[in-house]
Parts: sequence; C-alpha cells; structure tokens
Amino acid sequence: MTTVDPCKQFACKLQKCLNDNIYQPSHCQSVIEELRICCKKHTRDSLVCDGIDITRQYQHNTIDFVSLIFALFEICSYFFSKIAYNSSSITIK
Repeated sequence: MTTVDPCKQFACKLQKCLNDNIYQPSHCQSVIEELRICCKKHTRDSLVCDGIDITRQYQHNTIDFVSLIFALFEICSYFFSKIAYNSSSITIK
C-alpha cells in the first residue's frame, strides 16, 4: 500500500510558481506559507517537509533581480529624458 504525502500538492504548487516566476521566491510567498502551514500540521508524515523551518513564517530575504532591473531601467529612462529635455532647451548665442 502506498501513502500519499499530505504536503506534496503544496510542494508541486511551489515548484510551478517558482518556475513560472523565474525562480523569484518573492513572487511565491503565499504558496511558501501554504507549504509551511501544511508542514506544521504534517511534519512527521511528510517527506516534502524535511528541512523546512516550521517555527516561523517565511520571510523573503533575497533580491528580486527582475524587478530590480526594471526599476533601474525606469530610473535611467527618467534621467535620460530629463537630460535630453534640458539639452534641447539650451540656446546658443
């Protein structure tokens, strides 16, 4: 008789979320928390939960590089547009 891991569905959901979001945990916080809650209930019955810290809620502490790159691009675009505007308004006497 085979037993089904009670938290496997959450582990699979997390893997899909990470895959869909370029492995950025910040985009999967709710799924990570669902897995943690499941592991808290089934820590002895689930192989999936091995190594998961169930003592506290998940706190994201890595850099979301995709969002960072887009933010930097926006900042650069803003400053370059200001430079272009200022240089076009200069008059030569």
